[in-house]
Amino acid sequence: MDDKLAELMKDELFAKGYEIRRQAFGDAVVDADAAVRMNDEFQRPMWQHGVQAAWGLLWSRPGLDARARSIATLSALVALNVPDEIEKHVRAAVSNGVTEIELRELLLHLSTYCGFPKAASAFKIASAVMKEPATKKKAEENAKAAKK
Repeated sequence: MDDKLAELMKDELFAKGYEIRRQAFGDAVVDADAAVRMNDEFQRPMWQHGVQAAWGLLWSRPGLDARARSIATLSALVALNVPDEIEKHVRAAVSNGVTEIELRELLLHLSTYCGFPKAASAFKIASAVMKEPATKKKAEENAKAAKK
């Protein structure tokens, strides 16, 4: 861990948020993101704010589990039509226990409430993500666990 990141980790909300992101997105994604953001003085404050506020403050609160938060987050991202974030959060939703069928039904449901073009775009993104071997495997594990 570089010195700049080590300094940020002294902040409790940042450290908590960083760990929750790691659980949702996986080590490779979080490490690659940190490598970029820690070397970009312009982006770093926004990234730090997101890790602290969204992940450290909100995602760590009681009342909703990570699975429910992923469903809510994906819903908002589809409504806002934010493709890059939809892609990341499809992986996070699966990591947080959402099954492929639930993902498909969520996006279908959102077509009525957010608009068909936005949901169709999200379907295309989610379909590509679900073809990734690791994501597909985790979604299948989620489906088996849901049947128990």
